[in-house]
Amino acid sequence: MLSAISRWVIDENVLVYTILLEAIIKDVLKDFDEYLATEGLGFEATIIGGAALIVAGTISRATRDVDCLEPTIPGKIKQASIDFAKARPRLGLDQDWLNNGPESLAAELPPGWRSRRVRSRRTPERRQRL
Repeated sequence: MLSAISRWVIDENVLVYTILLEAIIKDVLKDFDEYLATEGLGFEATIIGGAALIVAGTISRATRDVDCLEPTIPGKIKQASIDFAKARPRLGLDQDWLNNGPESLAAELPPGWRSRRVRSRRTPERRQRL
C-alpha cells in the first residue's frame, strides 16, 4: 500500500517519516471506513484541503491529515481514528490525522455552500462515507 515516493522530514535532528502520501490517502480513507464498520460505527463528513483535492483527483501531492469542515467529529469517531493510527504505525499517521481544524471556516462561507458540495465517487460494492 505504501508508495515508493516518499519524503523525509528533519525534526530536531531526527529523521521522522510522517508524510501521508497521495498514493495512499484514498486507501487510508477506505480502510478507516471499513475499520469503523467493524466497530459498528460510521461517519460522513465534508472534508476540505489537500485530502479533499486528492480524493477529487484535482491534485497529486502529499498531505498529513484529513480536515473535516463539518460535522464536529464525535468522540467515538475521534477515538477510533486514534486507535486506527496506532494500529498502523507504518502509515505514519499522527493522532490528529482526522481533525476539525478548519471547522470555524464554515461560518465564513457564502450562503448555499452546502448545496454546492461534491460527493466523492462511490464504488458500486461499497459506499465510501468519508
